[in-house]
Amino acid sequence: MGCSRNRKKYAISQKQKEIQLLESENKVKVSQRNGFVASSILFLLLFGTAFYFYNQKSKTNKIIEAQKEDLDALNATKDKLFSIVSHDLRSSVNMLKVTNTKLLKDIANRDYEALDKIVHKNAAITNSTFNLLENLLHWATLQTQQLYFHIESVDLYSVIQQIEYNYKPLFENKNLVFTNTIPKATQVLADLNSLKIILRNLLDNAIKFSNENGTISAYIDVKNDAFHYLIIEDTGIGMDEETRTNLLKEGNFLNKKKNQKGIGTGLGLQLCKSMIQKNNGVFTIESIENSGTKMIIGLPKYKSNG
Repeated sequence: MGCSRNRKKYAISQKQKEIQLLESENKVKVSQRNGFVASSILFLLLFGTAFYFYNQKSKTNKIIEAQKEDLDALNATKDKLFSIVSHDLRSSVNMLKVTNTKLLKDIANRDYEALDKIVHKNAAITNSTFNLLENLLHWATLQTQQLYFHIESVDLYSVIQQIEYNYKPLFENKNLVFTNTIPKATQVLADLNSLKIILRNLLDNAIKFSNENGTISAYIDVKNDAFHYLIIEDTGIGMDEETRTNLLKEGNFLNKKKNQKGIGTGLGLQLCKSMIQKNNGVFTIESIENSGTKMIIGLPKYKSNG
């Protein structure tokens, strides 16, 4: 009997030891599993954090690279613009210097017929130089977003009539006939000040590239219900397709060729395009070399509630 009890006690003791061993093994396994899960989570967090910062850095680098490219393009445009403008300014000032020297000689010789021609020529050069400087100022103001636009109802006929009055001496200088057949009370939605700058530039170009005794016309072409299409047409020297296409490209300034003494920088037209866009309008050019040019501006119609 005693021997049997001892065996039972021994068996129970062994079982308890096995159970304790299994419990210890399970605790170790659970601990290892928890450690593995924690390590995995920590790894994933570290990997996710590293990937996030890498992704953010990559995005930042792309933004910086894009900004650098934009800045390089703007600097290239600025350098090209100022190079061309300075060339034109130097040419204008040099022409004034030459004509003024001749003017002094003609005054001394009392050659009044020659005086009249030189004075008119000087007036044209001065006007061209002033317009170039004014365009440069407006272009710089537009680039820095300091130009204020107030869209309102504007009477196209009245604006053209006012500009025509101011430009009479320039028309007379080349014996040009100007006609304004825009119907009275033709209302468009535009900023008045920028519209005047646009129209002055287009008329400047029409006068500049017109031959003596030519004609310049301002009229409306109604193509749809949304826009009034104002056309400034001249019978001047026109332009080839390459020049026309280049003038319509955004931010493109013209390089002067040896056989293109009359061709300017294109700054005025670039300014016009930017301002037309700000006025929610559209712009295009139709031209045939030696047969004249049409500058076409589409501006939103003003529709009264009445």
